[in-house]
Amino acid sequence: MNEKTKIFLVPGAIVVAGIIIAMAVLYSGGVIDTTSQTAQVGEGFAALKSLKAVNSDDHILGNASAKVKIVTFSDMDCPYCQRFNSTIKEILDIYGDKIAVVYRHFPLTMLHPDAEKKSEATECAAKLGGNGGFWSYFDKYEEEAAAGKTFSEELLLDVAASIGLDREDFSTCLRSDEPGKLVKEDADNAAEIGITGTPFSIILSNNKPVDTIEGAYPIEAVREKLDQYIK
Repeated sequence: MNEKTKIFLVPGAIVVAGIIIAMAVLYSGGVIDTTSQTAQVGEGFAALKSLKAVNSDDHILGNASAKVKIVTFSDMDCPYCQRFNSTIKEILDIYGDKIAVVYRHFPLTMLHPDAEKKSEATECAAKLGGNGGFWSYFDKYEEEAAAGKTFSEELLLDVAASIGLDREDFSTCLRSDEPGKLVKEDADNAAEIGITGTPFSIILSNNKPVDTIEGAYPIEAVREKLDQYIK
């Protein structure tokens, strides 16, 4: 191979490598380096033993007493998480009271600087409105964001008022340390497990980790996993 040929091949190889990396990120649902993560938390699920147990303070959709639960670590500004949120609703429609979905916060602030404050707002909604308040706020904020509303503290307060929460109480909560501590508790647990991207979900059977969903899997792939545990 002559030097001129080498000069043309090197840029081409760089472009091909870039395409491969981009496809890998898209396929994994935003979780970069899925292979290394699988090695980290897959074999024997040793790292998953660090998962904080599901409890009455969690934000749960579905049957809280179900044998099978999905604990999902998510970021409110992550587009892959938003895609997976739709999949979660399909899961609940399909499996009914045979399953529960547990939401945990993992705002990736280096990528999404506003995500942490949005997470804190959902915690304030939970404080003032319970589990129902959390999910009402979460769904309404997603709806407003999809309609093109730009993030601001005023929007956080508007969403709270729109679902019937007291605006002043909500504002006071947002300015306190409490919601930030709750969000950090989830994020610290995610880091302890070894999670590096979102969405990242852990399937529990009888409250024990049995499988993972590492990315925004389509509904068919999620069902293939869940059907092993839901009889």
